Parts: sequence; C-alpha cells; structure tokens
Amino acid sequence: MHPSDLRNESQATSTTTAGTLAQQHNSYASREQVLSYHSNYDEGEIEEDGMESDAESDLFEVFDVVDSVVPRTDNPSTPTVTFRVLVIGILGCIINTAVNTIFSFRTNSFSVSPSISVVLAYPVGLLMARTLPIKVFTLPRMPFSTALYAPTFTLNPGPFNYKEHILILVFCSATTQVYASVNIIVQRFYLKMPMSPAWCFIFILVNNVYGYGFAGMFRKFLVRPSAMLWPQILTHIALVRTLHNSHDDQLKQEQETHEMEFTATRAFSTSTDKSLLDEGGNLETQTRPPRSPWSRVKVFIVCAVIMFVWQFVPSYIAPFFGAVSVLCLALPATDAFAKFRLFGSAQQGVGLLSFTFDWSMMGSPIAIPLWALVNDTIGCWILYWLVIPLLWQFDFFGADSKLGTSPAMGPNGTGQFTLGYALNTQVLFSRNLEPVSVFKLLETSTQTTLNETYYNSVKPLLITTDLAMTYGSKFMSITAAIMHVVLWYGRDIYNRAKTATRDLDADDVHAQMIDVYPEVPDAWYVSILVINTVLALAMCEWGGFDLPWWMVILSMVMAVALLLPSGMIFAISGIPISANVLFELVAGYMLPGKMISTMTFKTLTYVSVNQGLGLTQDLKLGHYCKIPPRDMFLVQLLSSVISSIVAFVTCFGVFDAVGDKIQAGLDGWTATFFQNFMTSGLIWGAIGPARFFGPGSPYEGLLYCFVIGAVLPILPWFFHRQGWGRWWPLINIPLLVTLPEKIGSIRSDMISPVLVGFLVNYLIKRWNHSWWSRNAYVLSSAFDTGAAFSLLIIFFALRMQGGPMGVLMPFYALNRLDPELCSPWWFVTCTEHMVQAGAAYDPAEDIAVCQTFGMEAMMMMGPPPS
Repeated sequence: MHPSDLRNESQATSTTTAGTLAQQHNSYASREQVLSYHSNYDEGEIEEDGMESDAESDLFEVFDVVDSVVPRTDNPSTPTVTFRVLVIGILGCIINTAVNTIFSFRTNSFSVSPSISVVLAYPVGLLMARTLPIKVFTLPRMPFSTALYAPTFTLNPGPFNYKEHILILVFCSATTQVYASVNIIVQRFYLKMPMSPAWCFIFILVNNVYGYGFAGMFRKFLVRPSAMLWPQILTHIALVRTLHNSHDDQLKQEQETHEMEFTATRAFSTSTDKSLLDEGGNLETQTRPPRSPWSRVKVFIVCAVIMFVWQFVPSYIAPFFGAVSVLCLALPATDAFAKFRLFGSAQQGVGLLSFTFDWSMMGSPIAIPLWALVNDTIGCWILYWLVIPLLWQFDFFGADSKLGTSPAMGPNGTGQFTLGYALNTQVLFSRNLEPVSVFKLLETSTQTTLNETYYNSVKPLLITTDLAMTYGSKFMSITAAIMHVVLWYGRDIYNRAKTATRDLDADDVHAQMIDVYPEVPDAWYVSILVINTVLALAMCEWGGFDLPWWMVILSMVMAVALLLPSGMIFAISGIPISANVLFELVAGYMLPGKMISTMTFKTLTYVSVNQGLGLTQDLKLGHYCKIPPRDMFLVQLLSSVISSIVAFVTCFGVFDAVGDKIQAGLDGWTATFFQNFMTSGLIWGAIGPARFFGPGSPYEGLLYCFVIGAVLPILPWFFHRQGWGRWWPLINIPLLVTLPEKIGSIRSDMISPVLVGFLVNYLIKRWNHSWWSRNAYVLSSAFDTGAAFSLLIIFFALRMQGGPMGVLMPFYALNRLDPELCSPWWFVTCTEHMVQAGAAYDPAEDIAVCQTFGMEAMMMMGPPPS
C-alpha cells in the first residue's frame, strides 16, 4: 500500500453519504481521467519494471477519493457571498483569531481548528435561513454601472447552502496563523524595545497578506490542474457535504422506503409468490435500518458540554490528571533513582511513560489519520525516550548531565531545577554551567546585536540535550522530507508537473464548471504584491525591525522560489516541507550578530511561504466546490485583514493586562513558544550558526543530522522495492524524525493521543463504521470546542483575578504545587505553605524557614512517601 493511500483512507471512509451508484459513476470517470493523464506522457516515461501497475492503481484510488468527495455538479445561481456568510464568517474569524492568539501564550500549545467553525456555523446558518426576512431590497444604481437592472440585496436568499458554508470555512481558516505576532511580542514586551503600534500592525498585516500575492501568481500551476489534488481539504469538503446532505438523505430514505413498500405491495397483488410473506402471513417489506435518534448537532452539543465540564478537572481542580508521571509515582525519591525520575518527569524531563487526561494537551488526535499519528508517536518515543536519555547519560555534547546541577538552582536555591538537573528547558548556560541571561548577551544600547565582550566571557554557550536534539530534528526533517518525496512521489510529481504546464485540464469537469465564473485578473494579485513589498520595505527601514532593504528583496525571492516546488509536493503528497531552519541559516550567515534582523527575515519568509500555501489550498477548495473566484478573492482578502487586526489587538491587550504574570511564570500560561522563538533568534541571529554549530562548537555534530535525514528514507523505500514485507510504506521518516517545538512545555502527550486515536479511528471504525463516518469529526470538533471555552473561563475568570496566583485552588492530594509529584516532597510542602500564608516564596529569605518547616513536617509525618 502506498503512503498516499494510507493518508487518504480516513478521508475516503468519511464520505458514505454520496451513495453507491454515484461512487461507481465517479470511479469510471476517474479511470477516464487517468487514462487521459497517461496518454500525455512521453514514450519511455513509465518504465516496464512492474511499477506501472502500482502507479496506475495508486492514481485510480486517489482520483476515486476525490470524486467520491468533491461534487461533480454545480448550480451557478447558488448564492455565495450573502449576509449570512458575512455575519457568521466575520464573527467566526474574530473569535477564532482572538482565541488562538490567547492560547498561543499557554505552556502547552492549543489551537481552535477551523473544523469547529464548520460544525458551529451549520445550526447558525439554518437558524438564520428560517428567521431572517426574505424581502428583497433594491439598491441604487452606481453611476458607472452598465447593468440592465439595479442591484438587489436580501438578508435571506433561501436555504443555507454548502457554498456559503465553504466560504465561512475560508473566513475561519485565516485565523490559524499568528506567527507574525510572535515577533512583535518578543521585541516589544520581552526585549522592551520601543516600537510604534502602527508599525507593529503593518508588520502583522504584511505577513498575513504577502503570501496571497504569491499564491495568485502560481494558481494556474497549483490550483487549476487536476493533478494538484490537495488531499488535506477533502476532509473539510466531506464534513460540509455530510452536514448539508443529512436532511436530504433522510427525505430520500423515506421516499425509497415508501417506493419499496409500494413495489412489494404491487408485486404481491399480481403474483402468487409466497416468499413475500413472513412467518405470520403478513407482507414482508425491505426497509432500511432506522436512523440514529441523535443528530450531528445533538452529538456536538452533548460532547462539547461534557468536555467543557471535564476540562476544569485537569486544568484547575485536579492538575494531577494533566500529567501522570508513572516513574515519579513508582520510584522512591532517592539518589539511586534520581535520573529515572528526571526522565519520567513531564515538566522537567522527557515524560518517559507519562500520560495525560487533559484533552487540550493531546492535539485533536481523532482528526489526525491513524497512520500519521502512529508515526509521529513512535518517532517521539525513539527520540525522547531513547536517544535523548542516552546522549544525556554519556554527555554527548560535552556537559549534558552537568547542566542545572548547581545547588543554587536546585530546591535549596532558586528552585528552578528542583530535580537537580536541567533537561526540558530553553535556558542557556555558560561554559561554567551557570545560567546566562538573554538580555546580558545583547548590547544594552541596541538590544539587537551581540555583546561581544560578555559573550567571550561565557562562550561556548551550552544548551540542554533536549533543545539540541530539537535542532537536530529540524535538520533531519528538511532532508528527510525532500528525500521521502523524491523516492515515493518523484515520478508522479515529475509527470504531473509536465501535465500541469501543458494545460491539459480543459476537459476536466471541475475546470469546465469553474470556467463559467469570471476569473480574478492577475493585476489584482500583482497589486497586492506590489503594495505589500512597499510596506515591507518601509516597516523594515523605519519600523524598528532592523532588516536591510536587500534582505527584504531576498526574502521575497526565496518565497517565490520555494512556493512552487513545495506547493507541488504538498498538493500531491500531502507532506509539507518546513524550511524554517533554512531561513534562519541564511539570515544567520548573511547578517551575523543581528538577532532582530534574523527574527524578522525568518518571520517574513516563513509566513509568506506558509500563508501562500494555505491561501493556495483555500483556492483549491473553492475550485473543488465551484466558488466564484472573485468571491473567493474577496473573502480571503477580507479575512486576512480582519485576522490581522484582531491578532494585533489581542496580543497587545493580553500583554498589557497580564504580561507581567505571564513572564513571571503563570501556572499553565508561560508562553513557551515565545520564549523558544527568542532563544532561537539569539542562537541563530546574535550568536550565529557559524559560531554555534561551526567547527569547534560542542554542537558541531548536529550538522550530520542533515545526512542522517537524507539516508533514513532510503531504507523503507528500498525494502519495499525488494518486496521484504508489506508494511514498509507505513513508515514515514519525515514524521518519525520531527520533534515538536515544545521545549519547556509539559511532555505528557506521547501516550494518550495515540490511545484515543487507536480507539476511535481503528476499533470504533471497525466495529461500527457507519457511526464513525457520521460522528468522528463532529466528536473531535466538539471536544476542541468544549475544551476551548473551558480554558478561556479558567484563564480570564480564575487565573487573572485576585492576587498574583489568581483565584487559588486549595492544595490537596490532586492539586499539589508540583502536580506530577516529582520534586522533593519537603520543597513542595514548604512552598505550598508559603503560598497559603500569602507570601511569595523567596529562596534568599525563606530557605531556612522552608528547611525548618520540612524538618518539622518530617518529624510529624514520618519519612517522605516512597
């Protein structure tokens, strides 16, 4: 089985509402497309080595999946940009952007998926269709208008249709990208740089809209060709069509049941065949199984309420369930087991055997294909639970196991590393194993360049094994993704790229239908690109982002050069190639010693490519669903501007209100992503890759990860070619070697997600496939929604009120200061005593009190728990 088959399996099985006859018709059409596709190959392009049948089989299945999900009919009179779309879409865009921006400050990242908006928009759209007036208003004719009739407007153009639903999805899909705001937060609030809010907003706006000009330039190659499949959006189309076809299916089912009964009655009246009678002599009719009494909306509401209530337990009432560290609970707190307890700690170690009951830490495992989830989980187990502990134990990078061992940082000191070691942290250390402040490494006058004097006194800087392997994982993932795509999809990408350039899609049914609508002029996209380029040059010159004009041009050139090949790879294989490290590498070498310049270049280039791919994917979504291109242009542009405004206001509002608490380490809201971004900017920008990873550096060996990443994908591909087992295509090396950027977060998320995914996407899918295809994605969206609302209430109503700790939940067995119970028991007990007494724990003044209290507690309670 080919990896693309596995990737599309979960999407294909979620579209059972299309009907068997329709699927058979579509499969015939698919084969005609494939035969036409192959007929355009040059002679000799397909080798006679047995691979032709595999390629054709794969293409057949891929096109069958598309045809089973994507509608092959269209009604150009269907309303699109309606009052309902604008109200629901803009409201969803505002809410999603604000919520995702707020959640970006969490210790463990959590975001609201656009799928939630798809489900929530459905009942709202139906309600508006039923309640809004149908009256048509005539608008005044514009002076330059050449239309025969005056324009009209209505609040309710009729039933809520799937095209409106898709446009609402496009509105909300622009809210997932808040990367540009990270740059603003780090510069303005962490580095305390004076920056004009106007330039900060322009920076966010330019990053969000820049990629749109690039997407429009390449839409003829990445959107129109049928060879550009974009399999990721098939799930959204399937969900929308399933919601809108559910009522029609019910009516159709009732009609078919009535026709069956009528046919059976008529046959019985004209025949003497007694087989139509049951044992009681009554007429036996063929009816379908009864429909489920629970609609999708009811399933969504009930599951969302359940998750809303439950999320309070691990996030506030009983944090113990957020990170259950098995090794810390099973092993005694003695020196003999100190290292094992470190590895088992989800907060300070690598979370060995730790698991969680907190849905917000699982990353929506139901919505992820099981094969991808398994690859990602096994990769984390290998790297986190095997490779990192071995490298740490043998001090592979020089002083791994010595970092954080100073008593001044332990429980008898600042309490920064209560287990006596540093592993899961982004803190930098000097050659003397002392923590190094980011601010001391930067010149006080500029806060953008390296303080060479101070750096020379502490170099070489040291990082933890966890952070080092995170960088090594990035190196491996780049070459692994390229090699994986070349080996498994190279021939397919080459051939489809040739068909794309030959404009062979004139006979494609989707292209024919979309050609009915006016196309967006290229001048519109060019205008956006020109305007954004001017704004980018202005903001980098005068806005405090410290990026020379020629680096802005280089950023644009790199974005243009990478968007087309990475877009083709992503559209065909479904595997994104992240070039984040490449942008940091280029900026680090081109502008050595300049932290802000590197951060700005990385953000501008990365977001341009990433947003470009996201907007191109939305254009393909509109192509599949026959959305008029100019309507899609309007919605995409409007949503990008709105999301930029909301992200800007939310970032400034949150940090102006509670930024000091977040920087001080608010429980569960420590903004680890922002801190990691700042640390990365310091390493790649201020210090530079030549110093940090170059010859003589402790981390020089990480550069071999580029080679390892290029070699590893060859193994499963070679074994598959040799026929040594049928499971080799299941091994996806880019997923296996990619570690999430979660340094400093709670790592109890490497067991629970795969268990949930296996339960829902394997066991339930095999046991009751009809229930799974109907409710799986609804269940995932409901859980995400319930958890999101719960976390917002916890953040604003509980954490942000009262004293420095907010509304404090009393300490008890399931709510300790260290919920996973890995830190020394006397330290935890003493610190809880200080907090309950109303005094903040000050190690310099209260350490004697803590030790005294610990000794008194030890005498009263006996030995510490084992």
